[in-house]
Amino acid sequence: AEWLLTRGGICASNIWEMGGLVYSRHPGGSGAASFEEPTHPNMQYHFSPVHSEFDPVTKDISLVQGYHMQIDQLRPKSRGAVTLRSSDPRAAPAARFNYLSDPEGFDLRELVGGYRAAYELLEQPSFDRFKGRRIEPHADVDVKDDRAMEDFVRAHSTTDYHPCGTARMGSGEGQGEAPADDGAWVVDSQMRVRGMEGLRVVDASVMPTVLSGNLNAGVQMIAERASDYILGKAQLAPERPKFHFDEPGGAGESQRTLAA
Repeated sequence: AEWLLTRGGICASNIWEMGGLVYSRHPGGSGAASFEEPTHPNMQYHFSPVHSEFDPVTKDISLVQGYHMQIDQLRPKSRGAVTLRSSDPRAAPAARFNYLSDPEGFDLRELVGGYRAAYELLEQPSFDRFKGRRIEPHADVDVKDDRAMEDFVRAHSTTDYHPCGTARMGSGEGQGEAPADDGAWVVDSQMRVRGMEGLRVVDASVMPTVLSGNLNAGVQMIAERASDYILGKAQLAPERPKFHFDEPGGAGESQRTLAA
């Protein structure tokens, strides 16, 4: 009611007040101590001015005095699958995400690096007047200890509900992340299902690689392009919009320093 009358109150906020795409060091070579600088942002942060706790048994969410940073890995190496659960066509498929399963341990180590970069941000003097006790990880967890932080990431990581790529686009010519002759692609470059007539898949499942960010904009672009194919319309000329970070001294020149 307060928001309807005054456009104020708790409903005036989506809670995730601030965020950004940032750089953090990511694993390179072999060994937990080996890191490289990414060529473009590899982490997405969302800052919330309230802390929430989720009860996995009751499914209840409790709001707690505090603030927290959500850390998203943008280009994970682990891969899951959607498969048939049984021969019953009425049965729901089996979705297995296989998080943190890449054999080199890249995802686990990159998330540890991403957490440490976020922790460094939250330790800046600007936050001093808002600080209380550290909720997660608990104060007895040493954030500089690799094993302790790996255990924390394994215990607390969860999905961010942006899955894609289960009906990968390809052409048999080496597009996407798999070799041309592996037979893994499902649709061609016009979203037509291979081996079938009159059937297309037009959603995030056709993405051949994981996008570095949320999927919504990419899915809209896929849908627009698919509609052109279906209607037989020619592709529009490409455009590049102007961004504020194109200007000298813009965000593009300073963003690499956010999580050095």
